[in-house]
Amino acid sequence: MAGQAAEQIIAGVVLSERLAVTMYGAIHRASFGGQRNLRGLVVDPRMLEEDAFRVSLTDAANIAAVTRLEHPNIVPTVTVESGGPDVVIVTRGVGRYVTVQDLITQAKARSKSGKLSLPIAALIGKSVIEALAAAHRNGLIHGAVHPRSVLIDEDGGVRLGDFISGRALTTAVAQGADSSLWRGLAGYIAPELVVGEDPTPAVDVFAVGAMLFTMLSGEVPPGSLRVTPAVERLVQRALDTDVGRRYRSATDLLENLLEAMEDDRWELADRGELIAEAGLSATDENIDDATEDLLASLGKSDMKVTTRPSSFELTPPRPQTTGGRLDALLSDLGDETGLTHVDEMPGQKLRRDPISDIIRSDPRSRVPSLDDPDDDDTPLPPPSKRPSSEDGMMIPPKRRSDVVRTPPRGATADEAAAF
Repeated sequence: MAGQAAEQIIAGVVLSERLAVTMYGAIHRASFGGQRNLRGLVVDPRMLEEDAFRVSLTDAANIAAVTRLEHPNIVPTVTVESGGPDVVIVTRGVGRYVTVQDLITQAKARSKSGKLSLPIAALIGKSVIEALAAAHRNGLIHGAVHPRSVLIDEDGGVRLGDFISGRALTTAVAQGADSSLWRGLAGYIAPELVVGEDPTPAVDVFAVGAMLFTMLSGEVPPGSLRVTPAVERLVQRALDTDVGRRYRSATDLLENLLEAMEDDRWELADRGELIAEAGLSATDENIDDATEDLLASLGKSDMKVTTRPSSFELTPPRPQTTGGRLDALLSDLGDETGLTHVDEMPGQKLRRDPISDIIRSDPRSRVPSLDDPDDDDTPLPPPSKRPSSEDGMMIPPKRRSDVVRTPPRGATADEAAAF
């Protein structure tokens, strides 16, 4: 939802239009440090009242680790800034998008099951697991993966967001935060966090397993999943409440997912199919912030654009010929009205082409047609003429060694020999 277009500044982050409200706070268009096309999440003050959440969110080491994390399937975090009681999480903008939760809601509106198609669910699941595998290799845990945190952008890319806020929430839950803080994650948060265990990569395995379950069944786990055997076994193992039996990390889960999809002959949707499913086909609204600013500035200028009639509109229709196609073609070639020309608009003087003026003023004739050669009409230099023998053979020019040289008069014998 959009609103509050007036700018406000928090800790150097310039916030303008409000784009959406999530469980973590309100998302605005933002700019920071000369960077545009950013998004600023103003964290909900009620969440900041939880000390463990705020400390983890503003920890310098956590911020540095998350801002270094780069992957095509991850929404990049730029910075986290604090100003008084407020905290703003700044991320890169991803243009138009819908969340996986939106896709599930749309599927439920179309049918009672609310299931996503197998190829769509496979593509989304694989992309999210790849993002988590990259994070786990860098020692980072998301902790709060949810369909609302997964974005489908206008290019068909799948992006996992809420990295730093998700980790802060995971830390707070493990330290006994009020259940109202994480109520929105019910069904997706690993059970060991609720009993106070420290987060491990296995909590992300549980969360993405729950998301796969929801996409394939239309319901949040627990419940029954009716899908192909290998994938069903994979999802159930990812959701195992015993951490020892669960996949250890997203890397382990990804390897098993690829094997299960191969065993069950699953196919991945392509990006075009995902764009169509998300309803993000190209429109005139598919422009970034910089383009919006440019269009706005042009709209405020006094510049007027005059549209000239096309040569097609100015050219009268040609009479129909009764001859064959060759006669019609010859008629078109000889018709000068079809030539492209530009009329001067009233009150305007068109500048002449200086190259054309030079060509017109050149007194020399042009190169003649090959059908009617005429040496007098060509500006090319005449062919060079070399002496020839009596039989017509060309006589080659003399070499320097063939020329007889005579010493100057009065030279001594030694000078003459040297010469």
